[in-house]
Amino acid sequence: MNYRVKMVLTLLVVGAFSGGSLSFVYNKMLPKIEANLKKEIENSLLLLVPAASYQERSFQGKRVFICRGKGGEVVGYAIIGKGGGFQGEISLLIALDKEGEKILGIDILESQETPGLGAKIDEPSFKGQFKGKEAEKLDVVKGKIERENEVEAITGATISSRAVVSIVNNYVKILKEFVEKNK
Repeated sequence: MNYRVKMVLTLLVVGAFSGGSLSFVYNKMLPKIEANLKKEIENSLLLLVPAASYQERSFQGKRVFICRGKGGEVVGYAIIGKGGGFQGEISLLIALDKEGEKILGIDILESQETPGLGAKIDEPSFKGQFKGKEAEKLDVVKGKIERENEVEAITGATISSRAVVSIVNNYVKILKEFVEKNK
């Protein structure tokens, strides 16, 4: 047999075996991955909106959570927001109060931002800036914050900071629409 034909057949066999193995492992692990993601979302919800129960809904193709107290009253709302960052997609949970007027906080669910720089979006010093802000358009600033609707960018990670603020702005708008329709 020709040398090139042998090489092509070998590569086909190795490629098919590798692809099949990856597909098999992924399908076997998918339920565990989904269970871990669900647990992470529940932990983030508890952190942002302490409530007795959470009801998940779909609104405009987005995952929205209605957070209820022990008496069944609404105590807040949350939405999973996604958008592009510097290194890849950022996924975060954004929570609003029951009136949809104030941000209760954000929590990063998934991010591939640069370790030591953009990954600082997951630090309490950055995430804490969102707590208590009016649910309106936020702006990113380098340096000192001068207005209520500003968030201070992380030094060396302005793109990641802007990405998070952009995601928050986009998804707060959607969540406010949801709150208005469900009052």
